[in-house]
Amino acid sequence: MIRRYSGTGSVIGGTNKTMLRVGGTSGSKATVYDIIVGSPSSPVDQAASINVYRTSTAGTGSAVTPTELSTSGITASTPCAKTFTVEPAATGSYLQFGMNAQVTFRWQTLPEEGITVDSTGAADGVAIKTDSVSGGSQEYVATFLFTE
Repeated sequence: MIRRYSGTGSVIGGTNKTMLRVGGTSGSKATVYDIIVGSPSSPVDQAASINVYRTSTAGTGSAVTPTELSTSGITASTPCAKTFTVEPAATGSYLQFGMNAQVTFRWQTLPEEGITVDSTGAADGVAIKTDSVSGGSQEYVATFLFTE
């Protein structure tokens, strides 16, 4: 049975700041099938370059407890993190896009066609970060919907 979860993280302005990371774990493969990015801040005309990338290290961040979207009653075994003090190491980019802080961006696919995280260990993962921001201190919020 496919179990569905969501995790959310955010950053305030800045360049090369990871909003959210979903990691690998032995015995369970997470697949990210929906990515939503927006800004809850007051509307301002600010551009950002966003990067969804593969990680080879977990970095150091605060744990996020994924929210269960299915009715299985099973807690996610996939580790999630936000608010990084040490950034995860990027090993390749899955998706890169530009956005304006006044709009919300969404990437969605079928759950079986999503970005799959290797189950070989916690260092493997998928994360989303601001590659660059045109200025100011806008908050950007990212949500991953994923399956296990």
